[in-house]
Amino acid sequence: MDGPEKMNAQLDDILKEFQQLRERLKYDDLSGVPVGDAVRFVTRAQAGILRVADKLKVAASLHKMSMKDYIRNVLEGHLSELEKKGIKLALKKGK
Repeated sequence: MDGPEKMNAQLDDILKEFQQLRERLKYDDLSGVPVGDAVRFVTRAQAGILRVADKLKVAASLHKMSMKDYIRNVLEGHLSELEKKGIKLALKKGK
């Protein structure tokens, strides 16, 4: 099972646990959940969400910059790698 499939399976398990808690209780707001069960579920749900959110940080950060800036950053990274290898390129500024 690869990374995305594993994350999907973990989130599915959290949703199943939530449904099981709801089925055991009288009210939909989970107000009757025993404290230990509630803490365990919330901790598990939060950890799953944070794992997914961490994977999306890079993608989300790309949306904060223009495509031109993103391409410039990528090209500057490649240029830096080439310069480390002793290859010098002459690029006109502002293009």
